Amino acid sequence: MTLPLLHPFTFSHQFQAMGCQIAAWLDVDDAATAHNALAQVEALFSHHEQILSRFRADSELSLLNGRSAQWVPVSPLLWQTLTTAISLAELTDGLFDPTLLPALEAAGYTHTFP
Repeated sequence: MTLPLLHPFTFSHQFQAMGCQIAAWLDVDDAATAHNALAQVEALFSHHEQILSRFRADSELSLLNGRSAQWVPVSPLLWQTLTTAISLAELTDGLFDPTLLPALEAAGYTHTFP
């Protein structure tokens, strides 16, 4: 983990997650606190990606997608994400649609960006 100092008490950390380059900055007065907090940020992204990514065969979402018409226990994080997505679809009258997986795959969007 790299913690370059931007100015006396601002630390930053960059990492790859969810198909993106993530950058986090933290204003804190010591490097040890910054290192710990920024490691937690990366771990949080990793945890969410492990559960919610449709591009990871071992993710909870992929497991759910592969078992349509079956009861599948899900974590609170996945449940909250799914219920929020359905609520947003209803609030936007379908402009936001979390059920487009077959159309996305048919259009060739089958893997994450490099």
